[in-house]
Amino acid sequence: MSSPPTLLAFDPDPAHARVLSQAFTRAGLTFRLALDARRAASAIRTHAPDLVFLHAEPDSREARDLLEGLIQEPWAARIPVVLLAADAKEQPLVSQFRTGLVEILRKPFHAAQYPARVQALLAELPTRTGMSHGQNVPRIVEHLRRTFRTGQLEVNPGTQWASVASFVHGVLSTAAHLGTRGDEALSEMLALGASPWSFTELSGADGDGVGVLLELKDEAAFGEEIQLETSDEVAADAPTDPGALPGTPILLVDDDPELCRMFKLLFQRHGYEVTTATDGFEGFEAALQKEHALVVADLNMPRLDGWGLLRKLREDYRTRELPFALLSCQDDYRESLKALDAGAQAYFSKSTRLEQLAQKVKALLEPRRKFEWELASGTLSSLSPQELGPQWLLREFARAGVTGTLTTGDAFAAYTLSIKEGTLVEAEAQAGRHRAQGVRALNAFIASRCPDGIFLAGEVEGEGQPLVALLDRAVHLLNENAQRLREAMLVNAATVEVNLELYRVYHQNGPKQWLETARLLCEEKLSPRDVMMRVDESPLEVEEALRDLVRRGVITLSV
Repeated sequence: MSSPPTLLAFDPDPAHARVLSQAFTRAGLTFRLALDARRAASAIRTHAPDLVFLHAEPDSREARDLLEGLIQEPWAARIPVVLLAADAKEQPLVSQFRTGLVEILRKPFHAAQYPARVQALLAELPTRTGMSHGQNVPRIVEHLRRTFRTGQLEVNPGTQWASVASFVHGVLSTAAHLGTRGDEALSEMLALGASPWSFTELSGADGDGVGVLLELKDEAAFGEEIQLETSDEVAADAPTDPGALPGTPILLVDDDPELCRMFKLLFQRHGYEVTTATDGFEGFEAALQKEHALVVADLNMPRLDGWGLLRKLREDYRTRELPFALLSCQDDYRESLKALDAGAQAYFSKSTRLEQLAQKVKALLEPRRKFEWELASGTLSSLSPQELGPQWLLREFARAGVTGTLTTGDAFAAYTLSIKEGTLVEAEAQAGRHRAQGVRALNAFIASRCPDGIFLAGEVEGEGQPLVALLDRAVHLLNENAQRLREAMLVNAATVEVNLELYRVYHQNGPKQWLETARLLCEEKLSPRDVMMRVDESPLEVEEALRDLVRRGVITLSV
């Protein structure tokens, strides 16, 4: 006896989602529910559904993100999608397709009718022709692009004026129209306006939709047979999706233009949105200007290298939780930093194969992706604030509007935070006999390193304050306090503690203009004031060297 089909539904309306879940469950279907379509790629990989159900309009960002996420892997591109929408004018365009968007149910549509229609649709899909016909050329081309269709479009088919265009996931591959080719040919086809057309969905070896990779040679002429390889046949060579949602932002910092171009192409091919910077200072500014999921930085760069960028990010509470990976062709240097726990999540060799590098990047993103899925699906219980980042964790709670209690702790204190619909009702930190509440407790939690925690969803009494605003104020205050402390140390420090392992690395690879200052501090054990008396440099230059050494963890100053 075959198992019932598995459905995965995305519905931003919790009340409607509950009704939907009850209707499908009563019908005996395996039903999974999520609230956020932006995280569709992770959910689809986890549950491998037979059909995806989305409550959204055809031209919405949610529908576009979902369909774009499906095309990242050949097997996922086969999955049919059903929309529940107020706008159903594109239903005639989708009614014969077997994959991608296959049905638009027009609202209002009673929940009790969903299971029967979906079951009938799943039985109907294998019998569909994969062909659609119409009279409006611009409309079908817009549809092909927006829904990422793969196949062949013919305009005025069967006539002497016939034109043809092939699309791969909504992108024009080749086109021919009365002697013209490519984009020019498609433009002339669009100018035909109300002309008859026929679109044939490209099918895989088993006729199961667009779960194929399409290879078109530039010199191929229309009318020649297009060679298709199934996903199984090219699995060994095809790039694999590293788990990124389409548009997941990554910051790539490298001063080598060719390497930067190569790595940027790699990450873009796997669905990431890539920002580049040429050194650590540019990278730091880019990290402040835009939220990124990950920073990948070269270790050796002019002005500020990858190690310096890492320290700079970690000492600023705005960026200290940002996942970070170092790239280096110097294995000894890279391994030394790894052994010293310099603060990066990963240390990659530039000799790593590109697809292996993509998989390693996927692993770095996985903890947060897993948390996001569990939060959206209502299965969240245990978590690691240290791994996720305390501040990032609370911002996700605020974004999702959750209600419940977070309990966690580290070697210093135990923390309890009560959250109501994404607002903070109460925060408490208990360290021995000492207890802090409110803003002081929240600040202490943000600076903590709690390895484990438990979140229990449930009612919370009282009025809350906007959590994002509280976090922004806390970050500003913590940065101000840290800056005052560092400045006091630089001026009044009497003793210098040296990390000899890091100093050896610095002596070999640090900025040359600061090596003499570093030697006096680390080898002769002079105080900062004494160093300023010895070197032929301005006090400002010596202070910059001191800041660099402190930022990298080479020295620790004490008053």
